[in-house]
Amino acid sequence: MKKQDFVSAIAEKTGYTKKDIRAVIDAMGTVVAENIDEDGITVIDGLKVYRTTLPAGTFRNPSTGESIEKPERYATKVKVLSALKNIY
Repeated sequence: MKKQDFVSAIAEKTGYTKKDIRAVIDAMGTVVAENIDEDGITVIDGLKVYRTTLPAGTFRNPSTGESIEKPERYATKVKVLSALKNIY
């Protein structure tokens, strides 16, 4: 599902404008990023957002075969907690 489809679906169900829904979604990302604690974790009911480290390494560009060195970097991951898993 693309962001625009998500925004449209929420706007249709809630009666709010798409502009308002987009603003909320954008603000949610900012608030989550600002509240990741020193351990790199934020928990929202049903979701665990955490920061993890991806190791440095040599990767190959599949198009050209060229080797690329990538430094250690951070990635943000989201885990669905059991409360949401039980919905399905």
